[in-house]
Amino acid sequence: MLDKFKNQIADALSARRDSDTPRMTVAVLPVAVFTFLFCIFSVYVVPGDKPPEFNFQEGGAVTALSAIYLTLSCAFAYAANLIHFRKTGSHQILWLILAAGFAFLAFDELMQFHERFGRIVIDRIIPRTFFRNWNDAIVILYGFIALPIMVLLLPKILKYRMVIELFAVSFAFYVIHTAIDSIVDPPTLTSNILEESAKLFSTAFMFLGAYAGLLGNTWLYIGEPDSRKD
Repeated sequence: MLDKFKNQIADALSARRDSDTPRMTVAVLPVAVFTFLFCIFSVYVVPGDKPPEFNFQEGGAVTALSAIYLTLSCAFAYAANLIHFRKTGSHQILWLILAAGFAFLAFDELMQFHERFGRIVIDRIIPRTFFRNWNDAIVILYGFIALPIMVLLLPKILKYRMVIELFAVSFAFYVIHTAIDSIVDPPTLTSNILEESAKLFSTAFMFLGAYAGLLGNTWLYIGEPDSRKD
């Protein structure tokens, strides 16, 4: 079984080398700069009757943009699947799974599923220990669920140029976000800003990874546009 997995990885890397999809620098740099500037402006531009950390609380501007990034991630992943379906007549499990995951995270960002479940259910049953509250543990659990899924999907993801790299950057920011959220007690204005900014960058790179996958399927199944045509 391990040998089969290694062969799948080798085949995926070979397909990746033969890929002619466009470079992602043209997308990554503007999104990263925009996200950084958004975080900076969110510190200073708040409604007059709101506290300085308003934009970095649940329901603030950072949460709104994070939900937009996740929604776009879902849309790009599903669009990548539709392109595959149009060409082959079959759905692509990789992008369906990722689209479902992005959709859940987008709903969770807006509806605060983990906040409500941790506060209303778990806090009443299990006493707090290492974590400030149990919704922190639920957010960390999301990462532990995502990791084995990504490992299983790795041979399929590696076929696409830059997708795994962008998802890895997203996961790194997710780790920073959850570490600050779990360890800093009580939270401060600075910790809130850093925590929510890390979350925003995490979802931004999810969005970029899904976009890279959409470009990959577009170039593979539709073909590279002919720049010579008017």
